[in-house]
Amino acid sequence: MSAGATPDTQEAFGRALEAHKAGRLREAQAGYRTVLQAKPDHAPALHYLGLLAHQAEQNDLAVSLIRQATAIDGANALYHYNLAESYRALGHHDDASSGYRQAILLEPEWADPHFGLGNALYGSGKLDLAILAYRTATDLAPGDAEAWSNLGNALMDTGAREDAEASYRKAIAADPDYLFAQVNLGTALVSAKRLEEAVETFERVLARDETLAEAHYNLGNALTGLNRTDHAIASIQRALSLKPDFPEAYDALGLAYRTRREPMAAVEAFLKAIAQKPRFAEAHFNLGGALVELRRFADALNSFDAAIALDAEYAEPHNGKAGALSQMGRLDEALVAVERALELDAELAAAHYTKGLLLQQLGRFEEALEWQRQAVALNPELSEAHYHMVLSHRVKAGAEDIRRIEALLESASLSDRQRMNLHFALGKAADDAGSAETAWRHFHAGNELKKVEAHFDRDNLTPYVSNLIEIFDPAYFAARRDIGDDSQVPVFVLGMPRSGTTLVEQVLASHPAVHGAGELEELGQLVSDLPGIVGASADYPHAARLIDAANARPIAAHYLEPLRARAPNAARITDKMPGNFLRIGLIAALFPKARIVHVRRDPLDTCLSCYFQHFGRGHHFSYDLGNLGLYYREYERLMAHWRAVLPGRMFEIRYEDMVTDQEAQSRALIAHCGLEWDSRCLAFHEHERQVRTASFWQVRQPLYASSVGRWKAYEAHLAPLKAALGLA
Repeated sequence: MSAGATPDTQEAFGRALEAHKAGRLREAQAGYRTVLQAKPDHAPALHYLGLLAHQAEQNDLAVSLIRQATAIDGANALYHYNLAESYRALGHHDDASSGYRQAILLEPEWADPHFGLGNALYGSGKLDLAILAYRTATDLAPGDAEAWSNLGNALMDTGAREDAEASYRKAIAADPDYLFAQVNLGTALVSAKRLEEAVETFERVLARDETLAEAHYNLGNALTGLNRTDHAIASIQRALSLKPDFPEAYDALGLAYRTRREPMAAVEAFLKAIAQKPRFAEAHFNLGGALVELRRFADALNSFDAAIALDAEYAEPHNGKAGALSQMGRLDEALVAVERALELDAELAAAHYTKGLLLQQLGRFEEALEWQRQAVALNPELSEAHYHMVLSHRVKAGAEDIRRIEALLESASLSDRQRMNLHFALGKAADDAGSAETAWRHFHAGNELKKVEAHFDRDNLTPYVSNLIEIFDPAYFAARRDIGDDSQVPVFVLGMPRSGTTLVEQVLASHPAVHGAGELEELGQLVSDLPGIVGASADYPHAARLIDAANARPIAAHYLEPLRARAPNAARITDKMPGNFLRIGLIAALFPKARIVHVRRDPLDTCLSCYFQHFGRGHHFSYDLGNLGLYYREYERLMAHWRAVLPGRMFEIRYEDMVTDQEAQSRALIAHCGLEWDSRCLAFHEHERQVRTASFWQVRQPLYASSVGRWKAYEAHLAPLKAALGLA
C-alpha cells in the first residue's frame, strides 16, 4: 500500500490494474482517475495512467503523468523506464537516455533499460555508445531477438558488416519467428553483394508472411542488384501496395527503373519518394541522376543542390553536379564540384572516375589514367572506369590493367552492363595491340549484350527517310527562300557517327573566331517541340510544312539564342551532332546562311568504328552489323537527296582526304566558313578545349593514317555488314 493510501483507494487501484492487464483500458483509465481523485499523489496510479497514455500514443500526456510519479517515488526503476520510453516516442533521445540510465542505476541487471538506452543512443546517432548498450542487453538477456537485431543494425551503420551479420543470426537463433531479424540479415547480405543468398532469405521470410512490405522492398533491392529488374519492380510495387506511405520503396523503385534504362519512370518514382519525405537527400540525389540521363541538366543541378542543402556532408551529389556541369560545357565548375566530392569522401570511387573523365576531356590523359586506376582500386567492379582507363591511352598487350579486366570478367557477380563495358575495354585493348581475332571476340560479345537494351526501330527507318525526302522537296524550299534567320554564326558539322566529325570540329575550333560547342541537343529538341510551336497535329517532319515567313525567325530563335549564349563573342559556333544530317531540310529553311559541313568516310571503316564503340547514349543501330548497314544506306540515300534539292549548300569533306592532304582540306574548310586562314588550325591537336565525344583521344593526336582501311583486318567477320551495305 502506497504511503497515505486508504484500503479503499488501494482496492480501487488493484481493480484498475487488473482491468489494465486484461486489456479493458477504458475501465482501467477510469479506475486510475478515481484513485487520483481520492489521492492526487498516488504514484502507481499516476504511472499507470501515464502508461495508458503512452500506449495510446499520447506521449506528451504520458511524460507529464509519469514525471509526477518519479517525483513522488524516485526509487522505482519501472517508472524511469516508462518515462524514458515516452520520451523516446516523442523523439527526445537525450531525455530518454537520462531516464534509461536512471533505471539502470536502480536495477543494473534488468536488460530492458539497457536495450532502451541503445535505441535512444541509436536514434541520436551515437552508434558506438548504442552498441555498448545493446551488448549489455544481450549479455543480460541472450534470448532477446530484438536486442540482437538492433545491435546488428547499429553495427551495419558503423560498417562492421560481418559482426552485424553474426548478430542477426543470433537474433534468428533466439527467435526464428522474429522475421524482421531475417529481413535485416538479408540487407546485410545485399551489402556484402551476396545477392542470391539475400534473395533466398527474403523469399523465406515472405513464405512465412507474404504481407511484410519491408521484405518485398528489400527483395526488390536485391533483384535490382542482380539486374533482374522486371521482378525487382514487381516486388517493390507489391511493397507499396501493402504500405503506400513508403518513400524508401519509391526511391528503390526509381533505382530499378534506372537500371532498366527507363529514366522517365524513374523520375516519377523519385518525385513520389520526395513528396512523401521532402527531406530525403538520397532521393533528391537519385532524381538528379535520372534527370541527367534525360539530358535535363539544369533540373538535375537543382536536384543535386537540394540534396546538398539537406546534407552538407553528402559527397555523391557534388559528384553528380560535376557530371551535369561537364555535359553543359561548364568544365571549370565541374572540376570544382568533383574536388568537393573528394574532399568529403576521399574513397568515393565514382568521384575518382568522374575526375578521370574530366581530365580526359581536357586531353590530360596520363593524369586521367591515374584517376581511373584509383577508381578501380577503390571499386574493382566499376566497369565504366576500366573502360575509360583503356580509352585514355594506347594499351600495350599484357598490361597489368588488362590482366585485371580479364580476371574481373570471370566474376559471376557481374551484371550484363558491367560485362558489356569490360568486353568493349578488352576489344579496344586488343585492337590497339593488333590482335584482331581477340578484339573481334570481345567487341562482338559487347555488342550482343548491348543489343538487349538498345532498341532500334529498324522497320521505321526507311519510311521515316522517305517522309523526309517527300516533304523536303524542291517546291518546299522554293516556297521558303530566305524566310529564316540570316545569322552566319551556326556551323553544322554532320554525317555518320565515327566518320571524322570530331576531327573536323577540332580543326574549326582551333581558329580563334570559332567556338566548338560539341554535340548539341538543341536542334533535336526543336524537332520534338515543333508540332507544338506551329500548332501541327502531326509530328516532324510533317509539322515542318507549317513553317512560313511569319514564324520562321521566331522558330529559329529557339535554337540560336542558346547557341549564341555559349560564346557571345564568337563569329562561328559549331554544332557537331552527327545525326543532324536527318535535319538538313529544317536547317536550310530556318538558317539560310548557316554553313553545313558534311563529313564522309569509307562505309566499311565508318560502320566498323561504330561497331567497336560503346556509345554513352543513342546510336542504337550500331550494335548489329545488319542494322548498321541498313542505317548507312538510308543515310546515303538521304544525303543524295539533300545534294539534289540544296545544290551548293553543303561543304563535303572526306576523312581520308584530311589524312592525306591536311592543309589543303583545312584551308578549304575554313574558307567555306567565311573565315581568314589561321595556321593554328593545322595544330588542332594542341588546342585545349573540352571534347566530350568518343574521339577525345584521337583529336589530341596529330593526324595518322592507321584508321584508313582498318576494316581489312576484320574482313573475315564482315559478311553481314557487306551484305547490308550492298557490297557483297
